[in-house]
Amino acid sequence: MLNQKSVKFNCETTQVYQTYSSQEYNRNSIDHIFFYKITNQISHHDWKCAMQELSFYKCNEMIIHFDSLQNTTLN
Repeated sequence: MLNQKSVKFNCETTQVYQTYSSQEYNRNSIDHIFFYKITNQISHHDWKCAMQELSFYKCNEMIIHFDSLQNTTLN
């Protein structure tokens, strides 16, 4: 038996947040770097550089909601 899930919206409490346009923010997925890592298509040095760049971004540029801090991992 499949578990059924549903989503309900309460239009009285819905909030709309402004975000960056696609020209200002690269929305491309970073999943490909993980594919390169597990298939040994990226050097250890390049992997470390990518993780350092990601950690720098998280520490200095990314806005993280206080309730989400525990979900943020730095490398």
